[in-house]
Amino acid sequence: MIRIRCRADLGKLYSSASPRALVEAVEVRFEELREALHVSGADQEFFLDGGDLVVLEPADEESDVLRYLAEGFPEWGELDRTSDPPLLRFVVMFDNDNLDTVFTLAGAHPAVDGWITPYLES
Repeated sequence: MIRIRCRADLGKLYSSASPRALVEAVEVRFEELREALHVSGADQEFFLDGGDLVVLEPADEESDVLRYLAEGFPEWGELDRTSDPPLLRFVVMFDNDNLDTVFTLAGAHPAVDGWITPYLES
């Protein structure tokens, strides 16, 4: 499980075995959040506050992933079938001030797929 809170944390993702499509999806979301919070300039440091971008890797123990997910409630999710490989992106809300956006490969953790499926946008 890779947690991303700042640009330096993206380095963990770059050095992982994650597919390029997954890395790009996380980069795009990081930049969307940076722009939404009006942090200008790519070199200006930006820290996520109140939630992380979380990448679930295929090698993560499913029991650990499910324990993490059980701490929150799924808000919404989407399955990107156009990506190669297909990606899941979903939001887990822990309380009114903290939510994580989670990225993973569809099918990497069947229990996670089952957990989020009822909340996927059609």
